[in-house]
Amino acid sequence: MKYIVGKIIYAFIFLFLNNVVFGQTIGFFSVDQSLDSNPFRLPQAESSWISVLNMGVQHNTDDFSLSYTGNYSRFDTFSERNFYWHQAALFAEKNNFQYGILFEQTFNSTDYEVLNTNKYSGYINNYFNLGEFNFYTNIEGNFNYFSQLEELDNFNFDAGIKMQKSFESGTTIIAGSIFHFKKYLTNIVVEDTLNQSVTNLGGPGMGRQGINSSFSEYEAPSVSQFQLWFRLAQSITNSTGLALQYQSRLIVGGTSRYFSGVYYNYADESQIFDDPLGYENQSYGVELTQLLPFGIVLKGAYYNNKKNYAAQGIYIDADNYSTDELREDTRKNAWVTLQKRISSKFLGSNNMSVNLTHQWMENESNSFWYNYKSNYTGFGLSINF
Repeated sequence: MKYIVGKIIYAFIFLFLNNVVFGQTIGFFSVDQSLDSNPFRLPQAESSWISVLNMGVQHNTDDFSLSYTGNYSRFDTFSERNFYWHQAALFAEKNNFQYGILFEQTFNSTDYEVLNTNKYSGYINNYFNLGEFNFYTNIEGNFNYFSQLEELDNFNFDAGIKMQKSFESGTTIIAGSIFHFKKYLTNIVVEDTLNQSVTNLGGPGMGRQGINSSFSEYEAPSVSQFQLWFRLAQSITNSTGLALQYQSRLIVGGTSRYFSGVYYNYADESQIFDDPLGYENQSYGVELTQLLPFGIVLKGAYYNNKKNYAAQGIYIDADNYSTDELREDTRKNAWVTLQKRISSKFLGSNNMSVNLTHQWMENESNSFWYNYKSNYTGFGLSINF
């Protein structure tokens, strides 16, 4: 992994110099340092300092753009959980249409190669207006492959629409919906082993135990889900804004696959740890934005998310798993952040931003392994070039 990261850093230095000399490439570089009291969301928390290095470059031509983004995460307490994620994209825009193809990949240490993933995606977006309403449509398809969990390999299809309307009163309404469809690519083969008594060829009346195996193949399932959301934003003063948001997910057919004993891999919504197509939910939240002196922006939010899992049982305790009861979670999340953008002659036309964030999270569950609390405090520095 160190070899890969080293190559990426050299590539970014080359592209940065190319940008300075020829002005053909734009990009960013950011460093985040944080302390998380429970980075892997376990009932028995253990904290760790986390360092995250983000880098991105984009080369533009008259017809298309090509970009590369990399992210390396390092855990002081859990060095075996260090990982690298990267993405390459080719995209273009014409006549209010945006379209592109992407490739994403995650590299983990040897002990956690089970979390390695490859993702191939393509999308088409469209912007248009109807009267005073602005609309945005999106169609996306992607293939997801897991290095050691072939049973989770899948094809995803999403189709969504969003509407936005702003009023002179400072009110903005945003509403949207997405149809999600997932089809697993691998059938599951189960071996049933039965003990049978068979005749011992050595003599009459003598018996011995034999083994008879049979195999059953289960067709790869699929799952369909609708996601709906509504957001109401209001300018209270020239420097204060308030927003309310509601979101829900409703499964309309099928079930998703779930693997017990696989732990959180420091991603917002992992298809291994907590597949969003595996549950229905009701989520609501409030956000506050305040402009402070010296160009400082203060933001704060609180969200409550109630999740009901369609096919996942519960851990009664640390070792015993039961399917007699389905998992139910309530996650509460609050965060506050300060951000400041800085421009200087040294940076030329570019800019730098610094941010300070604190986040609190608590997940209440009827399943043992998903009761956890977490406090996160982080500082970030980002430079665009």
